[in-house]
Amino acid sequence: MGILTQADFRDTIRFHLNSNKALTVTELDRFLNQAYTHVCMPQLYQHRELRFEYLRVGDGASNILDIDDAQLGTDVAKLWNSHAQAVGDDVPLAADMRLLSVESVTVLDATDITHPVPLAGITRYPVRPIDHEHEASQTHTDTGAASVISTYAIVGRQIILDTVLEATQTAWVRLYLEPPKFVATTTDTTRINSYWDDVIVCGAAWKGSRYLSRFQQAEGFKQEFAGLIRDAVDYESLEARGRQVRFDVEDRSNQTRGSR
Repeated sequence: MGILTQADFRDTIRFHLNSNKALTVTELDRFLNQAYTHVCMPQLYQHRELRFEYLRVGDGASNILDIDDAQLGTDVAKLWNSHAQAVGDDVPLAADMRLLSVESVTVLDATDITHPVPLAGITRYPVRPIDHEHEASQTHTDTGAASVISTYAIVGRQIILDTVLEATQTAWVRLYLEPPKFVATTTDTTRINSYWDDVIVCGAAWKGSRYLSRFQQAEGFKQEFAGLIRDAVDYESLEARGRQVRFDVEDRSNQTRGSR
């Protein structure tokens, strides 16, 4: 979670834009949300706070998985964050939430799957992505037998499988969700690590400078924004390696104790 609140972001962004008093909070929030959305793109960096795993048991009739706030809200027990301590922790459900990208889809020949997903002894089928124009040309029928799903397409907030998901099967989806935007609650903070706060401020200053037609100033903020992104990604990578080293050391320590 971030440290700067929405009110803090507004003040800091305004300061970087030469303390421009004419800027409204609506404009400041737009710059903030543009920068926040930019740094949350999984193509830029895959924030573990935004990486989720989702389980959906089939009904034997549909080949569509809805990934929206209403559906996820009813399936919260089957949704978890990659760094949450328990199923359903820190789930960013909001009306403006949207699916950013799908990392993978796997069909499991089992139901009543729990977190973490127990893969031993379960038949699973990795499903490959295709474009939705190809998917739209396909017909989907219930064969009456266990389906072997091989492809999926993303259309809006839906994952469309090439075959019906049977009631004896579970779709295991690894995905990235966009966090809620800053709207009116001035005490809100970001959902990602706090050292991205300065990156977001700089990105918002870049967006704001362009809006004000201060193109030379905008170019400076753009270069600084790119540099801060690289620094943040490097820091995240180092921290991730540190976590892995700690896990490896703890695992070896537990194995040593168990062998005594």
